[in-house]
Amino acid sequence: MKKSLTILLAILSIPTILILLVIFNYTSGLNQQEGSVVNVFKSISKISNSEPCIKFSEIPLKYIMKVLDFEKCEEIVAKDNNLIFDSQMGGGVFFHNLDNTPIYGETRAYTTYFQVIEIQEEYKSGKH
Repeated sequence: MKKSLTILLAILSIPTILILLVIFNYTSGLNQQEGSVVNVFKSISKISNSEPCIKFSEIPLKYIMKVLDFEKCEEIVAKDNNLIFDSQMGGGVFFHNLDNTPIYGETRAYTTYFQVIEIQEEYKSGKH
């Protein structure tokens, strides 16, 4: 009885270890510079047609969006932060505030289907 229980536990622990290794291997490849993977995934789960991008960090100011929803997200970022959208060139996004202070943002891939847009704090606060 004791020997069969030990064998059963060994058999059950091997798949568990393999599953944990696969999960670790998958999540270790994700972009860790965005902070907590859990926080980003929670934000991704809130994305919908009515909310195409979600703010997931205040400092630095970051939003997550679907790759194809940049125009909608740019409007939300501008509205949330009292900014006016100017243009996008490559990964750079250019805004200005009501005082015409230029504010720079950047977009970067998080996964195949999601991008992060980050507003550079030094420009947001007007420190050049």
